[in-house]
Amino acid sequence: MAFDYVAAPGTHVAIQANGSRLDSRLPGSLNQSQFDADPDGAAPAAATSGFGRGDNRYRAGARLEQAVGNGIASGYFFYGGRSLDFPITAQIVDLNLHRVQGGARLRADRVARSPLDATIGFDYDNIFGTDHRWVNEGGARGSLLDDGYFSVPNLGAYSQIEWRGAGEFGVTLGMRYDRVTYRFESYLSGGIPEREKVFDHLSPRLSAVWSPDLATSLYPSAGRSVEVPAIGELSSGPSGQLSPSLRPKSLWNYELGARRIVGDRALLNGSVFYADVRGEFVPRTVNNMSRPENASRSRNIGVELGVTARATRHVELVASYSFLDLRLLDYTSAVLDATDTLRVVDFGGKILPAVPRHRLTGEVRISPLPALDLGVQIEWQSVVYVESGNADAGIWYFRPRPGAPVQQVPFRSVASRALVHLNAAWRRGPATLFGSVENLFRLRYAGNVVPNEACGRFYEAGSPASVSVGLRLTATP
Repeated sequence: MAFDYVAAPGTHVAIQANGSRLDSRLPGSLNQSQFDADPDGAAPAAATSGFGRGDNRYRAGARLEQAVGNGIASGYFFYGGRSLDFPITAQIVDLNLHRVQGGARLRADRVARSPLDATIGFDYDNIFGTDHRWVNEGGARGSLLDDGYFSVPNLGAYSQIEWRGAGEFGVTLGMRYDRVTYRFESYLSGGIPEREKVFDHLSPRLSAVWSPDLATSLYPSAGRSVEVPAIGELSSGPSGQLSPSLRPKSLWNYELGARRIVGDRALLNGSVFYADVRGEFVPRTVNNMSRPENASRSRNIGVELGVTARATRHVELVASYSFLDLRLLDYTSAVLDATDTLRVVDFGGKILPAVPRHRLTGEVRISPLPALDLGVQIEWQSVVYVESGNADAGIWYFRPRPGAPVQQVPFRSVASRALVHLNAAWRRGPATLFGSVENLFRLRYAGNVVPNEACGRFYEAGSPASVSVGLRLTATP
């Protein structure tokens, strides 16, 4: 539900509320032999341990904008909750989460009658709740394994200065400070009572825009950004040790983009970027839990191209292409070999697994009637590697549990694939009836890769052919 209200000139209030319930059985990821035999089958561990998820969530809040002189003051507040109950290998996890989000902005145009616009603001985001875990005994709760509480408050402060020249050129300089705190409390008698870890960082950004005419824009930018670990990546549970080595990922990103309108019928846009990365998260999964490692250095290069063209009054064409080369430069990790020996392998020069280098999309939008929209979408992506060595095929060695003899399974990269989708929408007054057909030709493919999964279970089936229909009602007071 969403409600927008203009209380007075310069005053805008937006109220939002939503909730959902989703109960599902999860098939788990498969190794290559299992996936080849039945891509839609459940992993043996998923069947014996009853993999699934009960997910209930809600969120409600409001945003307020108020004109103040030659500026705008805005603020927001949201409160949400989520309960998760999901069995995984060896344990059943029950999370009762709450989230508080709030913040404010103040923007002033033409400060002191200068060509400068200034913005200041802050954000607060806190996820907190209880974490209960039991031994998974065939999908049922056994003895209590872990019990505790966690909170992750994030406080950010933001400032920005914009300089606008004589209409053709502008420069923006911004700075953001964030402080993220992880707090864990154990309710078990043998657990660590309290643990805390704090990450704080500055993120400066400089950008410019040059518009030599109304149809052309050129925009360079440079900035730093930081990504912190997820809660479950930093600690395996409320009573577990904090990861001593996992740290935030940081990068300096440099980008150049352009946008051009051609003949009032086509919009062209493109960008290239380069990022120097420290501490890239290299994905690794153990017992269905994410356990990433940091690479010392890596670099990202990307190209994004897009075009939107109106072929006729009733037909619009859209296409996009992206190239991503996320390459590890300095990263070593221990790998088990056939002799049951852990060898340190240098993965320098390899690309990050689970990310396709090339992706191409195309869409045809047709409006034969004013109230009717039809569409056809095609998406293609290139080969995806499933492990950090970037092998097209190979043998993966692992121990199913500590002390067990080494086992092996074959693996191969995920081949390139193309999908076709259809969609339609019909409007009648305040009502819109819409529908879609996903994966029209019923392609069976690995839609998700679980990279570096400890037991070689890298593959999860993609979405099957499906039909969905919905109705949307819009009320205007």
